[in-house]
Amino acid sequence: MRNISRDKSLLTDWKYLFTTDTEKDLLNVFIAGSVLSYVAMVFNIIVVVILARKNVTCPIAVLMQGLGLANFLTACCSYGLEPLFQAKYVCTPYKNTDGQKCTLPYPYCMFASHLSILTMTFHTVSNLITTSMGICKVLAILFPIWTKTHMTNRKASVCCFISFLLSLAIGLPRHFSLGFEDSNSSCLVVSQSLGVLEYASLYYMILQIILSTCCSIVMVMSTIYIVYKRVLSSAFRGKMSKYRRRERRSMLMVVIILFVFLVTEIPKVSVYFWFCVTYLQDDFIDSFDNKIHPSYLSGLLVMRFEYAVAWIMSHFTDILEGTNFQRSLVLNFALESVKIFTVVGCLSNFIVCIIMSSKIRNEINHAMRKPALRLNQK
Repeated sequence: MRNISRDKSLLTDWKYLFTTDTEKDLLNVFIAGSVLSYVAMVFNIIVVVILARKNVTCPIAVLMQGLGLANFLTACCSYGLEPLFQAKYVCTPYKNTDGQKCTLPYPYCMFASHLSILTMTFHTVSNLITTSMGICKVLAILFPIWTKTHMTNRKASVCCFISFLLSLAIGLPRHFSLGFEDSNSSCLVVSQSLGVLEYASLYYMILQIILSTCCSIVMVMSTIYIVYKRVLSSAFRGKMSKYRRRERRSMLMVVIILFVFLVTEIPKVSVYFWFCVTYLQDDFIDSFDNKIHPSYLSGLLVMRFEYAVAWIMSHFTDILEGTNFQRSLVLNFALESVKIFTVVGCLSNFIVCIIMSSKIRNEINHAMRKPALRLNQK
C-alpha cells in the first residue's frame, strides 16, 4: 500500500457538498430524523432524571443513566442541528444528472462535519455501555451473592467513565484531520495532515470493526445465556406467578435490545470491513478505469460519512443497477435509514425499559403527580 502520510502531492482541497434528488426528498428524510432525535433527546433526559432518584439508584440504573446520556448525545449529534442546516442549504442542479448538489456555507459545514464525527463517537459509547449491561446481567445470574456485594454504584460509574473516555480518545484525532475555510460563499475543506486523515478513515474503521465485533459477540452470547437460564428455570415452575412475569418481561427486553443492536451494527461493520480491505489493497478503480487515491475518499468519509459511503460504493461496486448518481442516491437513502434506525434505537432502549420495569413506571407516575398535587393545593 502506498504511504499517503509521506506523499505531499496528495494534499488537495475539497468543497463540502452532497447530492440529492430533484424533489429534495433526502432533505425531508433529514427533517424526519431531526423530529425523532428531539423525541429521543427529551425521553432520555426524563429517564436519566428518574433514575437519579435515591430509591431507584443501583448499579444497573447507573449504567442506564450512562446509556441515556450517550443516547442523548448520539441523537443530538445525528440530527440535532438539522433545522438550522435546512435553512442554510444551497441546492443547485447537478450537471449531467437529474438531481441536485447541496452545499453548506462556512461555518455550518464545519459544524456538520464535527457532528458527523461525534455521532460515531457517542454511538460507540452507547455500544460499550449496552454490552456492559449484558455482562452485568450474566454475572448476576452466575454469581448473585458476589454481584450484590461487589457490584457497586461506584464501579458502574467507573465503567461509564471508561466507555466515554475510550470512545472520545479514539475519536478525537478525527476532528483535526480536516480544516474548513470560507471561499466565495462556499465551504473549502483543507487536509490538515495526511497521516491524521489516514487514521481518521482507515485505522479508525479498523478500531470500530474490532469494538463492534467484540460487543456483538458478547451481546449475542450473553443474551443466549440469559434466555437459556430463564427458560430452564421457568420449566420447573408451575402456574404463572408475578416473579415469572417479571422474568419474561426481562428476557423480552434483552432480546429486543439485542435485535436493535445487531440491526444497527451489522450493516456498518460490513461497510467498514469492505472499505478497509479495498483501502489496504489500493484498489479504488471506478467504472471508467480511473484510479482514485484513498486520501480523497478519506476526506469524504470525515466530512459526511453516509454520503461518502454511498458515493464510494456506487463508484467502486456493482451492488445496484443504474448510473453512478442513481446508485449513490439509493445507497444514501439506505444509509440515512440506518442512521435514523440508530436514533430510534436510542429511543427504544428506554421505551423497552419503561414497559418492562414497574419500578421505573411508578417513579414516573410519582414524579408526574407531584406538580398536580401542588396545583391542587394552591
